[in-house]
Amino acid sequence: MPSLRIASPSAAAAFILVDMLAEQHATASPQPGQGWEVVVPLAGRGNGVVPFCLAATREWLDTCGLRSTSIQLDGHTHLLSGSRSSRSVHGS
Repeated sequence: MPSLRIASPSAAAAFILVDMLAEQHATASPQPGQGWEVVVPLAGRGNGVVPFCLAATREWLDTCGLRSTSIQLDGHTHLLSGSRSSRSVHGS
């Protein structure tokens, strides 16, 4: 199933993001040796889900005092910066 995967440095931060993305059915799970991951399912969802999730993730970065996070979408990893950093998404 296609999904948006957002890295989180801690359980506390992951659950803040899950709360912010509750309407998008987000879940959080620990990643061995890599912090936590928040997953938003995309199958059968409208086109507005990804932009909404990216905006919420940027807000989350600012709320938690985080500079950036990695996001996986369609098999690609991107770096999303908070608004206090440069407002951009960088692919890798």
